[in-house]
Amino acid sequence: MRIATLLLAAGSSSRMGRPKQTLPVGDRTLLEITLDAASALEDTPVYVVTGAPNAEIDAILEAYPGAERRCNERFAEGMGGSLALLVASVPEDVAGY
Repeated sequence: MRIATLLLAAGSSSRMGRPKQTLPVGDRTLLEITLDAASALEDTPVYVVTGAPNAEIDAILEAYPGAERRCNERFAEGMGGSLALLVASVPEDVAGY
């Protein structure tokens, strides 16, 4: 049974004032650490949903060509839309996420 990893990275972090995805944790960002962990799983496709344009997030994702990116243009409407977009992206041979 195959599973997929779904990463929600579309939030604008408006209360924080900067994207949480790019917060430094040691010498890496939160998004890099999460992508490293997801990429280490065998035979597990990784899907990432993004929202607001952000050059730093774009650069991070370019370093992970195995992670399939989806852009939620309606990210401001909330997490539910981002999750629905990712679930719709999962191939039929994936049994869970």
